[in-house]
Amino acid sequence: MRIRKTVIILLSVLFLTGTAHSQLYSNLREVFAEAESFFLFEEYDDALFLYRKLLADNPDNHYVIYRIGLCYLNMPGQKKRALEYLEKAAGNIDFSRFSFRPGYRTVKAPPDAIFYLGKAYHVNYLFEEALETYQWFLDVMDERVYDPEVVKEHILASENAIKSTNYPVFFNKVRLDEQINTRFSETNPVVSGDESVLIFIRELPFYNAIFMSRHENGKWGVPVEITTDLGCEGDCFPTALSHDADEIYLYKTDDYIGNIYVSRYENGEWGTAEKLNNNINTEYWESHASITKDGKTLYFTSNRPGGHGGLDIYKSHKNEKGDWGPAINLGKPVNTPYNEETPFITEDGSTLYFSSHGHFNIGGYNIFYSVKMDDGEWSVPLSAGYGINTPEDDLFFHPVKNGRYAYMSRVNYEFEDTPLDIFRYEIFSDTHPRKFSLSGIMSLTEGLSVSSMARVHIIDAVTGDTIVSTSPRATGEWETKVEAGEYLIAYEERDHRSLTRRVSLKDDQEKSEIRLEAFLEPEYRLPGEITELSDDPGIPFDIDLPEESAVRQRHIPEPVPAEPGKKAADTIPPDTVKTEDPPFCRPYEEEAEYSPGEITEDTEEVSRPVRERNYIFFLLLLIVLIAAFVAKTRFYRSRKNDNEQG
Repeated sequence: MRIRKTVIILLSVLFLTGTAHSQLYSNLREVFAEAESFFLFEEYDDALFLYRKLLADNPDNHYVIYRIGLCYLNMPGQKKRALEYLEKAAGNIDFSRFSFRPGYRTVKAPPDAIFYLGKAYHVNYLFEEALETYQWFLDVMDERVYDPEVVKEHILASENAIKSTNYPVFFNKVRLDEQINTRFSETNPVVSGDESVLIFIRELPFYNAIFMSRHENGKWGVPVEITTDLGCEGDCFPTALSHDADEIYLYKTDDYIGNIYVSRYENGEWGTAEKLNNNINTEYWESHASITKDGKTLYFTSNRPGGHGGLDIYKSHKNEKGDWGPAINLGKPVNTPYNEETPFITEDGSTLYFSSHGHFNIGGYNIFYSVKMDDGEWSVPLSAGYGINTPEDDLFFHPVKNGRYAYMSRVNYEFEDTPLDIFRYEIFSDTHPRKFSLSGIMSLTEGLSVSSMARVHIIDAVTGDTIVSTSPRATGEWETKVEAGEYLIAYEERDHRSLTRRVSLKDDQEKSEIRLEAFLEPEYRLPGEITELSDDPGIPFDIDLPEESAVRQRHIPEPVPAEPGKKAADTIPPDTVKTEDPPFCRPYEEEAEYSPGEITEDTEEVSRPVRERNYIFFLLLLIVLIAAFVAKTRFYRSRKNDNEQG
């Protein structure tokens, strides 16, 4: 496709130098013919330019409107624009002819404009509208022309998508830096086992270039093009990098047959890629390969005879001579009557990730994984989850660290031209839960530094269990990491009133770093009374827990021994008497809803003795100021009198 595009451009330069692109055609009939040719070869950018020229000449041509909609539908990042045009096209359909043959004078859209409108709704996450539109097409289509089973499969995908929205997978997605991602599209990322080497495709004008970058000092280095080193001419794509980054596996189109090649890194450079043997490559189509960590098993795709339909996943073992042995079809349940593509095996060799048109599909290629069981068979594939899977084609999901992380190329909607960029995913699960960074500063209202006795306790608000207890530094700074959940952050310092705050951390929230500030007030004490802080790993002070919690409340302040002639209760300050609902913590059942990462206001109230002490302090300060003012006034009057007498 790109070769054909290059030839067209070169011919234009040679024979029509100095002529604008819009003047290449003597009449609109030629414009139409060339637009249809570009569309046939999937050169949608060029086809779109010419269709828009035709539409400017005749704004009511619904066939051209239909074609523009299809161009947008097939262009990365432009699928939302397809809706406007396909909705218009679906309003003027030609049902009169059995076989729709478009021509320059065609002004109505074909019936399949309705079907593609359904696809446009689907890829834009309008699943209910997609269902209605697919059903509309199913009711009006001519079964002599269109296959109803294909339409039913799309209906099923929309139904599956609606179900999947209730079960999203949680992940964190980070776009690689500007050294890797540019104004061009970057695709096919493959990485070494330690993620120190990255090889990828950059779609430059006229050809796809292969680049390599090394991760050093915490960042990716400037990529170096290795296309020529690999001996790649024409369309050539990386499919896998060995664990130690000393072998790269490549797919070459080879006149649209498709074959797998390997290049080895020796003496500081990549060698010319060599075609794998006939056990791997056949006269049929081989499109992708992935290598195990030990380099002894190759997983690859082929549509050779004897499979289950379309592209199937095969494996081959390397023999003692270093040659690849006979191909073995993985069989059911991995392979389906549909296409399976881009398989990747994890480091431990136990999980196979791949893309498929089959299985529980929500549209296009979706990503699935299958686990190798003890008997060597593969489990029923499961979806990678809604969010990782989208209504569009999801291909080339490269797992690392046994699937806890992955690299993948996605449309970057932050840019107007929406190129494909490379992202690194962190996927959260029961075995790899999301971690949040909690940090903050604990301050004393009188401006003193916190003591070595200060404590910050992270408490599970549901169970009452203390997850973490940490000591702040002298500056009051502290930090820790916790999983998603509902927490109470409890602060303690000698001779200061304890303080608690509530934090809600959700798996799907954007922020992973939460910072808190806390100010502790001095506590009223009887003369000679000493408070001991608890190192108990449980709850550091009384918290009103939910009824279902079996955690007992501990560390209740002990009464001060009674003085002679007085009852013990008479010597206990009001603030140290345990009540059913402590003033610093509301009952759990009465908590309001909190947004992810939201922090409640301090719930500690200033005690009455503290308030009274503050009033006395300010009153004394006022008296001192007044006395100073009076004394200063008398001093100046006396000095003035002395000057007058002198």
